[in-house]
Amino acid sequence: MLEGSDLTITLDLFVVSLLLASLLFLFCLVLAKRKYSFLKRVNPKFDLKKLLILSAATVCFLRVMSFIGVIAMDLANVRAHYSLKPASSHAERDTANNVHPIEKNQAFYDSSMTVLFDLPNA
Repeated sequence: MLEGSDLTITLDLFVVSLLLASLLFLFCLVLAKRKYSFLKRVNPKFDLKKLLILSAATVCFLRVMSFIGVIAMDLANVRAHYSLKPASSHAERDTANNVHPIEKNQAFYDSSMTVLFDLPNA
């Protein structure tokens, strides 16, 4: 380890909730893997039940990966935060008329967060 390293990671409620959701989806992924292995031993033919279990396992895997991506972006302390309103190239003004410049990569972060949250739903 590096001496004098000032690396600090803060966990807020958002990251903790995503970690818990990732653990729950990992648990579902393990259950789906066990069920698929059992069904494959009983009947080696590929049928509709196995397809359903594989699709559920795929969704669980995609959810876990998307949550890890969102956690990584949040822990990277990205200054551009996800918002529901589309980003514009103009500066935003708050209620006190203070000018807050928009991060130059705000559109990228908005798009990536949308993809990370909606990818498993597709």
